[in-house]
Amino acid sequence: MESPLALKVKKLCNNLLAARKTKVKRMPDCEQLKNCPFFHNNMKNMPAIAEMLKMRFCRGDNSKCARYMVLKKLGKHAVPANLIPNQLEKAKTIISNARTSG
Repeated sequence: MESPLALKVKKLCNNLLAARKTKVKRMPDCEQLKNCPFFHNNMKNMPAIAEMLKMRFCRGDNSKCARYMVLKKLGKHAVPANLIPNQLEKAKTIISNARTSG
């Protein structure tokens, strides 16, 4: 016989699986995800953290990704290699500086 906690966990997992199978309209992944240098160069030894970041910034709404913001405003060449997806203020500064100097 399963413990009450195990039954609750099992029920939660079943609910999550059922919700995942329903047809929820989901935004497509970022078009840069396959070739994003941040994940291929900086995160290859940290797959769990990389996957969490991808879920947050690349799968679905990528408008909050600092790298994507710079890419869309200034082009691929303007995205610093060390820019982390959650560095929105740094992205805004890069964009602002490029506009005032260009």
